[in-house]
Parts: sequence; structure tokens; C-alpha cells
Amino acid sequence: EGLQNEKEEKLEIEQLRSELHAHNRKYYVEAKPEISDREFDQLLERLIELELKPGQIDVTIRGA
Repeated sequence: EGLQNEKEEKLEIEQLRSELHAHNRKYYVEAKPEISDREFDQLLERLIELELKPGQIDVTIRGA
């Protein structure tokens, strides 16, 4: 059960990263935001919460 939960959290982290990246692009590049700043902040807060859990540290920087 613990391993399954860890896999689900890793998947959620990847999904959140992808979603946040897409929203950043729409906001900053296309100037066509699809969600409110508050909604974006909630997604980001969830991502940070998951990434700070023990065993979840992945310092992959994309696009650098």
C-alpha cells in the first residue's frame, strides 16, 4: 500500500509540473490565462507539499 501511494504521488507530481508549465506558458507567452491566480497558487502549493515529503525530492530542472 505504501509503495502504491508513493507511485500515485510521483504521478501527481509529474502531472502538476506539466499542468503548471502549461499554465505559465498561457499566462506569460500567450497572454491567455485559463485559470485564476488563486487556482494557480493552489496547484503550486499542492506541488510543493508533495515535493517536500520524504523520499520525493527530485531536483530536476527542466529547460535550464
